[in-house]
Amino acid sequence: MAWLVDFLWFIRDMYRHWVGKLTATLSIVLAVGPLIWPDYFTGGSGLIHTQWMWWIASAIAFFIAARVAWGEERRKRIAAEQKLEDSRPKLGINSHSVEGPREWAEHRVPVTFTIQHLSGRVPISIRFDAVLSKLGRFSLRFDSLPHVDSTPHQTGMRFEVVEVGAPKLSAKDWEATKPYQKELLELFLNDRPEGLSELKYPLIANFLDGDEPCSQAFLLRFEMDRFRFSEDTSAGGPP
Repeated sequence: MAWLVDFLWFIRDMYRHWVGKLTATLSIVLAVGPLIWPDYFTGGSGLIHTQWMWWIASAIAFFIAARVAWGEERRKRIAAEQKLEDSRPKLGINSHSVEGPREWAEHRVPVTFTIQHLSGRVPISIRFDAVLSKLGRFSLRFDSLPHVDSTPHQTGMRFEVVEVGAPKLSAKDWEATKPYQKELLELFLNDRPEGLSELKYPLIANFLDGDEPCSQAFLLRFEMDRFRFSEDTSAGGPP
């Protein structure tokens, strides 16, 4: 029945505008008309002409009122949709990567990914879809998070690289592989076709906005010419 309530509100607004437009139009016509065309508005024929003017002005006022009421409702709807959109949780993922093969080889952790809450309501129960390597033999998996703060966590997001089809590592096994995460990440990056100047990996973050499931897309970019992960993780452009 919500549509009926909206329709009645529309009729109310249209009637309000219609009465105002009709009153203004008739006032002008009936005040100015007899001064310009006195013969047209006098006598028996003048009464008929006045009635015709009333109907014409009523029809014009009706269409103008409908257009104005529709415009008002449209502006209200756009403002409400924008307010709803602005209040939705928005996340940001940042990439902190060393640059160049030599720097990459010298650092035990050459890249760190951080996540933060940028605006809107606070998201909870954040989960990430697995990110496949270009040829699909490895996957990059980020750990789930109970919530996200506005300040990025200094230690970054925990992730692991596993061979596709292998089970998720236990906490003990994950700790044992930590010294080799760089090598595993290199296997992930090297699992690609030849000749690519940039590697793009779609990353989907799934979370709850209250009880409503939501998702936000990101794009991890590895620049082959600079041998680093780009700071730009926006999802714009083809993957």
